[in-house]
Amino acid sequence: MYRDLGYSGPPITSFVNTYAPSAYSNGTVVPALSGYNMTAAYDPHGYLDIYYLISGEGNVLYISGSPASTLGQLAQAINESA
Repeated sequence: MYRDLGYSGPPITSFVNTYAPSAYSNGTVVPALSGYNMTAAYDPHGYLDIYYLISGEGNVLYISGSPASTLGQLAQAINESA
């Protein structure tokens, strides 16, 4: 989210490389941060720990929160979209 909504946390690239190294290295997952307008569109209430898996075409494939407890579901969504 835009400027991490004012909170500090691990860089998204480090997070993805730690939890999905093969998906990161082969280009299946490209970590990115959103700008202000995208954050306003996807997270207008400023919820923390929410994340989106968005396809290259801009389709939302998966939405969840609390990454530490939902990594299994996220990995499954990544594998299904690859």
